[in-house]
Amino acid sequence: MRSAFFVLMITLALVASMSAQKTKPADFYGEEPFRNRTAIPNAAISALQNDKNFTDCWNFVPFEATSVDLNRDGVKELLIKSSCGNSATSYSFWILARRGRTFKPVFFTATMAIYIGNKKVKGYPDISASGCTANTCFFQDFSFNGDEYILKREWTRPNVD
Repeated sequence: MRSAFFVLMITLALVASMSAQKTKPADFYGEEPFRNRTAIPNAAISALQNDKNFTDCWNFVPFEATSVDLNRDGVKELLIKSSCGNSATSYSFWILARRGRTFKPVFFTATMAIYIGNKKVKGYPDISASGCTANTCFFQDFSFNGDEYILKREWTRPNVD
């Protein structure tokens, strides 16, 4: 009886540990390929046709995408990135929310990396972004307003590393 209880407790601890590891989507870095790439659907391309950051780059640089369920509603958002940023070390990142068979852009920034936070606003996690040039590091914090991500805070510091 004691050993069965012990096995049950270990099993529950392992399940809890595995669940805790899945509580937050991964962070995404411009220079690293997405681990689970997906094709960019035509509906997503159509949704970005009015985005100058997208249309200026679509035919000139590679794009890649992955699916991630940011708001944990069972419907995965589409994260797209390209090396078409505002400097040699910058990447463009878009997040598109699925709306049936269509997509709605809800996030864009040009940076080196985006970090998915633990704090949620209106069901979506906060997102931070950062990137550095030889002289300056740039930081941004975004929150979801119920319709899209909005820039909440932006700051710089000298790159002394």
